[in-house]
Amino acid sequence: MATNYYYQVDEFVTTFGKDPGKNKPFSHTEFFRHNDLHEARKCAFEYYKQRLNGFEKNGGYFLPFASPENFVEGKNSNYSITLYLVEVGETVGEIFHPIAGEDTDEVRESLELEKMVLNLYK
Repeated sequence: MATNYYYQVDEFVTTFGKDPGKNKPFSHTEFFRHNDLHEARKCAFEYYKQRLNGFEKNGGYFLPFASPENFVEGKNSNYSITLYLVEVGETVGEIFHPIAGEDTDEVRESLELEKMVLNLYK
């Protein structure tokens, strides 16, 4: 089996159960598998941007969102959204390479890998 790739967007929103309704976290994963990896990337980025803008526009999840440095448990909710290039190999299973929504150094490394992979699929 050859190595295959696809894109995935993971989103997670929570109040840590500290809102008045003690609401549970929400998580969702959207997969972007396409015969054309470039098209899959385009669709994944469009979805990622749409969801990120929605979180920012909505401003909260039962409680208002706050940046990590301003977060107060019980007064704020938290969200994360990450776009991955997923590498699927016969011996290693799935390896998730974050290309948006994570630590800058990790994203930079993943984007370098993605560039090499996309060049193979021209």
